Amino acid sequence: QAEEMKDLTLLEGSDCYEVDFDSIDWNTFAPDVPVLVQFHFGGFIIGVHDDPGLTEEAVRLLEAAASEVSKDVITITVDYALAPNEPFPLGVMCALSVVDFLCKNRNSVHVTGQSAGAGLSLVAGLEGFRKYPRKIKSIRAQSPYIDPSADGLGYWTNQNVFPDVRWLRFA
Repeated sequence: QAEEMKDLTLLEGSDCYEVDFDSIDWNTFAPDVPVLVQFHFGGFIIGVHDDPGLTEEAVRLLEAAASEVSKDVITITVDYALAPNEPFPLGVMCALSVVDFLCKNRNSVHVTGQSAGAGLSLVAGLEGFRKYPRKIKSIRAQSPYIDPSADGLGYWTNQNVFPDVRWLRFA
């Protein structure tokens, strides 16, 4: 909404605005616009919330949406706690807190993530779905490490790090 956007910074090369999460009154800010929550990759030890790949992923998801679906969306990338400075399970607690907060304040929440972020999207998204029926509209987990077929990108990129995929399945 134009009056809410006048003081915001437009991200370079996009039609996206950068806003401080804490500065928004989530009860009144664009109440009918769905929220897309993204969790970055990085094995719970690296990765940043402002990775350009996350913006590209959000754009790709919107472009793939049906033509009759509105392309308006609020995208949130979560700067969750990373080890070793913030040991497990603080990253999971961050993910649960963000999704819980959004489900309390929004009617349409979509959750996505890549690799470690995919695991967070599954945990936080499914818990949000359990606690707030009908608020979580979709969960998209890209290359989660819990992939039982052991054929996702995470397994492929770590094939020379771990002895075999049975260890990753166990983990």
